[in-house]
Amino acid sequence: MNRKEFFEASAKAGLGCCALALLGSAGEATAADAPAVDSEKQFVKNWMEDLFAALDTELDEATKVKVMAGCGVSASSRRVSSALQSRSG
Repeated sequence: MNRKEFFEASAKAGLGCCALALLGSAGEATAADAPAVDSEKQFVKNWMEDLFAALDTELDEATKVKVMAGCGVSASSRRVSSALQSRSG
């Protein structure tokens, strides 16, 4: 695996986790909600693929690293903040 493949795989995994967090817990969906959840997941998947294609086309490597690092820091901060709120409440 070269550096670019590693970067792409890491970024997709990180953004995929963020997308799943945005969609909420799929375990709470009922059978009637399944088509809507599947449709929303497909939309997010397609959007993410378009995002990565645009990042690869439009940005230099250093800028891509900065963008992904910023997303990682933000996601981590939200997760820690959410965990602290759930423990205190």
